Amino acid sequence: MAVAPELIAASPPRLSAVVVTTGSWDHLRPVIEALHPSASDLGIEIIAVSSGESVEPTRRLPMVRYVVAPGDNVFTSRAVGAMVATGDLIALLEDHSIPDSCWAAEVLSAWGDNPHVDALVHSIAPSPDAGIWELALFTLTFGPFLGVSEPPRDRLPVPGHVSFRRSLLPPTTPLPGWLEYELLGRLVADERIAMTTTTTSIHVQPVRWRALLMSFHSGRVYAGSRFDDAMRTRVGELRRLRTELPVVWRQTLAARRRSNGGLLGRRCSTCLAALVVSNGMGQLVGIASRGVGASASQLE
Repeated sequence: MAVAPELIAASPPRLSAVVVTTGSWDHLRPVIEALHPSASDLGIEIIAVSSGESVEPTRRLPMVRYVVAPGDNVFTSRAVGAMVATGDLIALLEDHSIPDSCWAAEVLSAWGDNPHVDALVHSIAPSPDAGIWELALFTLTFGPFLGVSEPPRDRLPVPGHVSFRRSLLPPTTPLPGWLEYELLGRLVADERIAMTTTTTSIHVQPVRWRALLMSFHSGRVYAGSRFDDAMRTRVGELRRLRTELPVVWRQTLAARRRSNGGLLGRRCSTCLAALVVSNGMGQLVGIASRGVGASASQLE
């Protein structure tokens, strides 16, 4: 006897790829097009989220869910996209990170190799055409995860390049920043996160001098969002910053040497130093104000 279609439960896709932007839908098109073959071949779910648009696009690609997010920042977009996702695993991508043709298959393969963890950090490479500021910002942000097989325990995973079990999400949409700093921070502390070493996406972000502003805003968002925990104090956070900033500097220099044949380079070192100082200033503002202010909307 035939079963009525409405009684057939649709099983959720094994993997949901959430791609976010603060810009237009066109900013997401290169990433979506790179993922699109996997939607039919592997059954992955593609969720495109924009906080820079007020309506869904008129031109849609099949097998892609388009979601408009409020808030005009990537933190809100990630939270909304993660809650919309139906896959057992949720992977995060950004509009300036282009996955290769094997990305989805490699993500699933990495989970098969690491069934004991709750999240994975996915490796990434800078654009071959990256300018000095773009390369410096990339090294500061991703440095601890470059050329290593284990994620560092004293640095949070890169939010835009992780996948995690959907079962970790709360029942309602979390506050902006919870996913990036609270959830991933807890997984790092509990050693429930691992790292994949196969490069599966290329980071393209020609920021130039704007890298200084982005480093400042990133620092403020990180430090300011920590005050979502009412037990944190300004004095305690200043002590944390005094301890962490030298660690960030050492990790960044080590990453530069690993990725540049053991050399630092005067120009890149100067840019790196300026970015670390900018990040520290942003954190000081976040600590003083006990909040992120408008910085969340300035990050791409």
